[in-house]
Amino acid sequence: MKQLSIATLAITLVGFSVVKNTDACSRVLWNNNGKAVVTGRTMDWAHTWNDVLFVYPRGQQMDGGVEGGLKWKSKYGSIGCSISPYAKKYGFDYVKDGHSDGINEKGLAAHLLYLEETVYPQADDRPAVSYMRWVRFILDNHATVKEAVAGMKKIRIAPVKMGGKVFGTHVAVEDASGDSAIFEF
Repeated sequence: MKQLSIATLAITLVGFSVVKNTDACSRVLWNNNGKAVVTGRTMDWAHTWNDVLFVYPRGQQMDGGVEGGLKWKSKYGSIGCSISPYAKKYGFDYVKDGHSDGINEKGLAAHLLYLEETVYPQADDRPAVSYMRWVRFILDNHATVKEAVAGMKKIRIAPVKMGGKVFGTHVAVEDASGDSAIFEF
């Protein structure tokens, strides 16, 4: 049974990699009863995002990337993929903006995925974090999915334009225990 599950996961990931000329993201999560947690994702776009990898040590000063946004100091170090080279063309900060996937030192992983139907929440009294810094916020401040779910209730995700367009997004998270959640609006 274990060999069949691994083969099914491999075929699924290969299938995701052959999708062409769409604007989408896909994610697959395989939780083998707490023995292994494996996540794969795609960024199915007609152009490249020129992704780069960053290592972020704990103790970094961050802000929400919008006027009056949340300020925090990262509790956890992380490594992640960022669309910084693409986003920089539109005025975004090369180091702080564009973190699309990553995992922190506690084993919490987060993935920013495209969702065209997204309607971001209206401004309210919660501090804001740009969707371009959403993954960083989660990985910097939370060790588990349960903590991330509680933390998301305290902030508001703010839309920002990149190249004249606000991209609809949602975020998937999973931790070392296999717990998983998806944040959508």
